[in-house]
Amino acid sequence: MADKEIIKLNKIINKGQFTVNFPALLVILSLIILQYILITLAGLPQFLVLIGVGVALYLGWYTWAKLITKWRIWAFSEIDEYYHIVLREEAIRNRLIWPSGHFLEKTEIRTDKEKELITRIDERIDELAMLEYQTQSEDDEQSEFSNENEEVILPNIKEEQQTQPIKARDERKDPPQSPFSYSGKPRD
Repeated sequence: MADKEIIKLNKIINKGQFTVNFPALLVILSLIILQYILITLAGLPQFLVLIGVGVALYLGWYTWAKLITKWRIWAFSEIDEYYHIVLREEAIRNRLIWPSGHFLEKTEIRTDKEKELITRIDERIDELAMLEYQTQSEDDEQSEFSNENEEVILPNIKEEQQTQPIKARDERKDPPQSPFSYSGKPRD
């Protein structure tokens, strides 16, 4: 994945956090704080705490359910179709959306038009995933056949490798990292 696409994907995920999860969390926290103020200052009964928390959670979830549908349609229209699988995986990993078919995914509030758009997006992602799987399977089969032909060459390679000293762990290169993980060091 090219750096340009990684940056764009990160911006899309970050926008989802700020336009979906942050407002939902803000609704929950502000209602809980408001409830606390009303109970302590106005002297309302303590049992209202449970009702207030329930209302706050419901309205927070409602906010998420309305906003995530808009973000989902926008996000998948912003990025090239080739990266839809990665976007869906990252959105799930960043807790923006639920996995396809999950019962909590069904709590998203969608109009009929939005349902149709999201269904088409999900179907296309499933097609792309199947194509990727088939391509990977074909590559694996080809590598199995090529390994049979390379067995004669392997002893020479092994002898060559045995003559080279084994590097200490500190001398080895850092293992490759996901383009979405942050190690604290700038990427090359």
